[in-house]
Amino acid sequence: MTEIIDQIQNELRSGTLVNDPHGCAEYVAILSGEMSFYLAQMSEIEKKRPDEWLEMRNSGKYKSDTATDRAYKLTECGRGLDWYQNRIKRLVALLRGLKTLIRASELEINNLGR
Repeated sequence: MTEIIDQIQNELRSGTLVNDPHGCAEYVAILSGEMSFYLAQMSEIEKKRPDEWLEMRNSGKYKSDTATDRAYKLTECGRGLDWYQNRIKRLVALLRGLKTLIRASELEINNLGR
């Protein structure tokens, strides 16, 4: 999926999608599916997080909640959670750009129809 995200990013940066609302709409659908997948993955991690975090906190290795939070971020689940959060931020930025182009095209069509 990285390739499609990079492709959309590059097309937005170069202005290729400015006059292609249909292409933008297709990309919105693709990215929405990706976002749903990533949110589902995060949900699975978040279900396990309280138990794993509490086990770490009660292990005696960490003197504070903050130290436990930092240690959790270094676990596989913690890293996965960060990765998904950052990926979702990127998807949101791309979706905003695409939806802005779609909205601009809609406004243009409405103005031409008058």
